[in-house]
Amino acid sequence: MGSLQDRYVQDYLNAFYQQAHPECDHADELLDVVSYATFDSGSCRFQPASKADLFETYMAPVDMPDGSRIVRTLEDAEIALCYLVKTAMVIVDGDVVSVHPRFGYLAAASTSTQGEIP
Repeated sequence: MGSLQDRYVQDYLNAFYQQAHPECDHADELLDVVSYATFDSGSCRFQPASKADLFETYMAPVDMPDGSRIVRTLEDAEIALCYLVKTAMVIVDGDVVSVHPRFGYLAAASTSTQGEIP
């Protein structure tokens, strides 16, 4: 048996990361931010997140090991979010972003198996 957190990473994150996304090659960066904000690893439950908070985190400058700096714009954030909606990774309701309901089985598993997946 694997933990729900392992299954979440495999089914939700790795499935996305292992595919090419030429339409939006930076969507994975926003998915990281969304994942951190919407998945409570302690309880293995999903929670909605504020789009404004997600964008603020996403647009914060990131210093790279090679000395360069990545700075994402509001336009980058909007494009990435639209792409994540298009690929059914998230849903947006006004200013609230949530994991797409197609991953609801992960949340259901957390209540029925207390974090363990058969």
